[in-house]
Amino acid sequence: MGLSASQARLLSITARISDNELHSQQIANSKVRLADKTQEASREYVQALDSQKLVFTTYDAKGNATQVNLTPALLYDYSTIKNQYGISNNVGQLLVSSEMAKTYQTSKTLLDFLKANGCDVVDNPDYAYQLNTIRGNNSYTLNDVKSYYSQVHSYVNLTAIDAALAKNPSDLTVSDASAVNNAINVWYDHMNKKDSQGNPTANNIKIHSFDGSLGEYINILEAFNLDFPNIDDPKYHAKSIEAIKTSEKFAEASASCYKTAIQSEYGSGCYEHVLASLLASPDDVINRDTLPIVDSSKYPKTYSTTTGRTISVSASKVNGSAIKSNGKVADMADVGYYLISNNIKVPNTTVNYATPITNTEAKKLLSYTKDGGSLKTYQEMIVDVLYAVQNKSTLGLDYNKHLKPFLEKFQENMSSITVTLNDAYNQDVANWQTALEIWRNEYTATQNKYLEHIAAVPDEQIPSTEDAKTQWYINLWHRLNGESKTNVNYDSTGSKESGQKWKVLENSLFKSQSWMQYALEQGLITLEQVQYSEDVDDATGLKTSKWESKEYATCVDIQFVDDETAIARAEAIYTRKLNEIEAQDKKFDNEIKKLDTEHTALQTEYESVKSVVDKNVERSFKAFS
Repeated sequence: MGLSASQARLLSITARISDNELHSQQIANSKVRLADKTQEASREYVQALDSQKLVFTTYDAKGNATQVNLTPALLYDYSTIKNQYGISNNVGQLLVSSEMAKTYQTSKTLLDFLKANGCDVVDNPDYAYQLNTIRGNNSYTLNDVKSYYSQVHSYVNLTAIDAALAKNPSDLTVSDASAVNNAINVWYDHMNKKDSQGNPTANNIKIHSFDGSLGEYINILEAFNLDFPNIDDPKYHAKSIEAIKTSEKFAEASASCYKTAIQSEYGSGCYEHVLASLLASPDDVINRDTLPIVDSSKYPKTYSTTTGRTISVSASKVNGSAIKSNGKVADMADVGYYLISNNIKVPNTTVNYATPITNTEAKKLLSYTKDGGSLKTYQEMIVDVLYAVQNKSTLGLDYNKHLKPFLEKFQENMSSITVTLNDAYNQDVANWQTALEIWRNEYTATQNKYLEHIAAVPDEQIPSTEDAKTQWYINLWHRLNGESKTNVNYDSTGSKESGQKWKVLENSLFKSQSWMQYALEQGLITLEQVQYSEDVDDATGLKTSKWESKEYATCVDIQFVDDETAIARAEAIYTRKLNEIEAQDKKFDNEIKKLDTEHTALQTEYESVKSVVDKNVERSFKAFS
């Protein structure tokens, strides 16, 4: 049997009542969650009331204090009444702005850096005084002084001089002296150049116009005037008893052959006997006690001239002579041995010829000196003359005009043999080396004096002691650069980053208070402060001040204060959240009231319909009972 309309209505009301009760329960739960949100907003607000930030205390010219948010930019910003700070990373690099890094890198010197940062500079009164000690009383600039020194010094080569000083005096040679003189001539010629008219050039007039320590340096270079002893100088030659005896022995032994040679040009070959006998060794002589001759088994003998020619001497040149007939072969061999074994040199001799010798080789053969100017030894002279006599026609030599005058002079010299006074010569060589050493020491002294003076020249301009900013930026320079007043990281473009004593901090962080506080609290950076010594010296930034690490929490210029901005922001958020919660709560209350009203109406209607249904059921049971 189907449901009646009343029963259907009753079921509908029952469903609506259940839905209403469920909705009311959901709103009640939402109100509980609103209470949780209220507690969370309160907790966040209370936490915000404890917010603090780092601030830096600054002072104006009158000493009035102001607290400003602490940022890296604030630390580096100069102020008259302010302690100097910086921050460094965990490897000790000072963190600076890109602008400050570029200013530093493009400053060649400390003075440039100070000027770039607005510090006052003034003329240095000590500059001209120190410069005058170098240049004297002329008006040349410091660059002029350095330029002229460099010009002269670039030509100075002391290698040969030092090599000569390193040798024992007995080992010094003419070549050593020549190398010394060649080195000296290079710088001397440069300093004394002449123009096409033979006048000193303007540049060299300036070089010689310097006084002071540069003038002393130039003068010491010009003062070198040492002549190496010439062993061929007559003062180093003298007659000894042995030499006199040798000369007498030669004159007597050679007389017969010499006389024949001089009397006729056809007798020139006779002088070959004299020369050949002088080349004989005493060991070649046999029959010394009877009729001395040379051992023919040891001949022929070959010799070389100073011009590179070869000559052969036979035994017959000795044994077939009047020297042999007169029994003087041994005497001549002894004379030659004395000359050769003692390395005796011929005297520097001039021969007057009837007509000049035109053949170049003939000139060299009959010259008493070799190429280079040194005197020949007697052995060299004997071989050269023997070759010239044997080859006179080939060499274009005329006997009467050339050979006879030469042989007369040669015979004269052989009859008056002198020996080299080696002790006197060696002493003069030692004296030359001593004089060279004295000059070398004087050179070093004058050069060092100049270099000391040039190094002592102060800056032409110096920081103004009346400028309060000066020390601040001096300190910063030395923290970035080290002790030197010259930039060790100079780059005119500012592009090179050292990474050694400093590092650029990106601009957004350089101006950030939150990053600064976070980095300090987390130990990512270290605060550094300039500490000044009591003994103020010359304001170099090295002796009077020092950068030292400092704990930021103990720094008198830095404090924690309530972060009013954070608190105000938290309060605004809290108020907004409360307003939103209250509005939502009111909305829920209205919905609950609406549901309660609807629930009451549904309950009343439910009771009414239920009564009708109950009556209908009761009537139905009665009708069918």
